[in-house]
Amino acid sequence: MNRWSNGLKEIHEARKKANAKQQQLVQRYKDVQSAAERDRHARAAALEIKRHRFHFLSVDDALNAARRLSFVDLEAESRQTISLNRPSLELIERFLYVLRDRQSTAVLQWPRGIRDLSILHPLSMLATLGGDSRFQDPLLPMARKRHRNCATARPR
Repeated sequence: MNRWSNGLKEIHEARKKANAKQQQLVQRYKDVQSAAERDRHARAAALEIKRHRFHFLSVDDALNAARRLSFVDLEAESRQTISLNRPSLELIERFLYVLRDRQSTAVLQWPRGIRDLSILHPLSMLATLGGDSRFQDPLLPMARKRHRNCATARPR
């Protein structure tokens, strides 16, 4: 009988150990699944924020800022300032609408080439910054939080 009860004890202990290992595996699987779900939700939220970052872009304000931009040809003898021409402003306007509305636009490059369009993105970003009131008033706390140099800028 002693030998029989020892065998049963070993069987019960082995079953308890197997159940404990199984519970650990199930808990670890649940933890991995919940971490993956949290990561999926965080990525979806970040993507949603990224998709709508230009939702409140004021195209008119950005175009007014683009009209205020002045350029100097450093290779020319006279250092006259030049503003953007009408086709460039039109391209910037179309690009800003694409950013805001998230709908593509086709641009015909004739008679100019890709090199003329390569400046479009930086000009549009300058216009966006210049048209955004947060970046014009250095006294706003949001502007100081986002850009450390805005705190040292002087009001106009």
